[in-house]
Amino acid sequence: MRIVIVTLYNSINSGSYLQAYSLKTYLESLGYDVFFFKNKARKPFLDLFFVILKSIVLFKFKNANFAYKKYRKFKKNQKVFKITSRINREDIVIYGSDEIWNIKRDNIKKYEYFFGNPAYNSLSFSPSINRSTKDDFANYPQLVENLKSIKFVSVRDYHSKKELEPLLSKNIQVTTDPTMLINFKKEGVSKNVNNIIKEKYILLYSYPNHFKNIQIESLRSFAENNNLKIVSSNHLFDWCDESIPTSPFELLELFKNAEYVVTDTFHGTVFSLLFKKKFVTYASDNIKIHELVKQFGCECTIIKTNSDFKELIKNQLDYEQISGKIKEKSHASQKFLKESLGALLNEKNII
Repeated sequence: MRIVIVTLYNSINSGSYLQAYSLKTYLESLGYDVFFFKNKARKPFLDLFFVILKSIVLFKFKNANFAYKKYRKFKKNQKVFKITSRINREDIVIYGSDEIWNIKRDNIKKYEYFFGNPAYNSLSFSPSINRSTKDDFANYPQLVENLKSIKFVSVRDYHSKKELEPLLSKNIQVTTDPTMLINFKKEGVSKNVNNIIKEKYILLYSYPNHFKNIQIESLRSFAENNNLKIVSSNHLFDWCDESIPTSPFELLELFKNAEYVVTDTFHGTVFSLLFKKKFVTYASDNIKIHELVKQFGCECTIIKTNSDFKELIKNQLDYEQISGKIKEKSHASQKFLKESLGALLNEKNII
């Protein structure tokens, strides 16, 4: 049986890539033939072109080189995805994960195929609306009708559930991010990745212009006092000791071997939990991160911009309990997938 996943799979973004990879890997373990629906929501080559052009204009040639190397690594890893430009009536369609229902993003809402189609037998698995609300969806009644056609609906967070249930008039289950469906060590996804950094280091996983001077000074002071390097993998930061353009699996290796992690992203927080790291997350007003740490009882990892994190980052997290919760939620999400797919298959056979 062929499954077509409608999600963001070709971003030059490790979290986006790994959620797609994880869902594909789990479904294939169940015996399904998995394809990704080709979409235009992400244009990685065009993004690369503008980054390089801007970097050259500003004489920031290192930025251009960093972006190009990272792009090449992602393109190589994306070869594991089978892509299709059409969905057949006999296919089963899965919508999600990632923010494919974030109606506030122009490069999402203009593509109706993210929001369902009555012609398909479909379910959703862990999409998110991020900060969008039911009032935002009120301006797009056709997209709401399309969402209603999805037979079995799950979302990644309780905010999405709370906002969408009244619109869709159906029960919505909260499932895990797909990266929690599989065991990365067991799957051997990084077996061909070398230990990139030999020294002890703090891994920074963030985006440009997110860190203020007070945060940088606090981080550098902690690193110097503990004889640690500061390593960034996501972007080039001149205040880090080293910035490495990594593939998604090289990033996982960096998480696995880091002494500490500092992040302000959803997937940075997810990977910190999966690899049982001492970490802090600058959650700010990020609904996704606040919900995530609350689910796993590690609210103590959230830090404010003007805080000195040298004590917070040493917080001892109960990873036996956290790993138990991850396992429990992963099993519940796997059960949702198996039962929903089984029901759709039975329905097809009856027809």
